[in-house]
Amino acid sequence: MIDFYVDAVPDEPLVIKSGQAGLVPFHLFQEHYGRLRFIDQFGLTTRDFTGCVVSSPTRRDVYGLPVSLEMFVHQEADFASRCNIPLPAFMFELDTIYGREARFIAAHGYVVMVQESGILAGAYPFRGETVELNQFLGVREDLFKAHPYPGLRNPAPLARLDG
Repeated sequence: MIDFYVDAVPDEPLVIKSGQAGLVPFHLFQEHYGRLRFIDQFGLTTRDFTGCVVSSPTRRDVYGLPVSLEMFVHQEADFASRCNIPLPAFMFELDTIYGREARFIAAHGYVVMVQESGILAGAYPFRGETVELNQFLGVREDLFKAHPYPGLRNPAPLARLDG
């Protein structure tokens, strides 16, 4: 899906904001070097939020700088004007099994294009617990409307995640 938008918007780098700075960004940037910009929501791999006056009062924890989706969305104008952090074209995030974060961005200007769920069993930091998680990819609504993704008539079915 991201490939489609990289081709559809050739004149500007598209921004991906995520707390997941692993294999997905690695492969995307190998294929689309110079066409994408990554913003690490937790400030571990990029300095966008760590050098920002809006998020700098946020206390760091073991996972980095916890800039929540809510904080980012509610203060997006401040992040843009005071820290040069643009509104992302894409948000790729982990979520609860009930899809709380996906619902939030869907209510705030994003179309949830993909949503997957699974079980994370016994992995750090859960130490033996089984945790159900979701991940989703949202695209900015204005970008989706200007370039509708072929074959996608409706956004991801968020209703199936009612808890």
